[in-house]
Amino acid sequence: MSIKNPLIRIDARRDAWCHLAGIKKSHARYNRVLPWLNQYVMPHGFDHTEIFYHPQSKTHILLTEPYHTAQKALQSLKVYADGRGFDYVLAKEGTGVWYPSACMALLVGKNGSLNLLEHCSSMLPE
Repeated sequence: MSIKNPLIRIDARRDAWCHLAGIKKSHARYNRVLPWLNQYVMPHGFDHTEIFYHPQSKTHILLTEPYHTAQKALQSLKVYADGRGFDYVLAKEGTGVWYPSACMALLVGKNGSLNLLEHCSSMLPE
């Protein structure tokens, strides 16, 4: 009997989403998207956080998928966002890369990237 590694499914979901959305995984630090942050510290409530890059628009996108605490993450993000110039989208419930049934996906990008974030959000797998 073999045990399937859930991380393999996550990698497959991430790869499929990247392909559909026209983005790729980035090794940029968090502060590339949220420049006022310490490069190693995320706002309260963020979990399963990754950075992606959209080559066509040269835009970095942050995806965070907290366990049913997306509202806390969103509230935290709003506190940090005040006057700092970025866009964000809370994805449709039940979509995401990690565990869509248990997590809520939140996408963040620089000011002016709302259309890209909405596009990427609409491509998230169920």
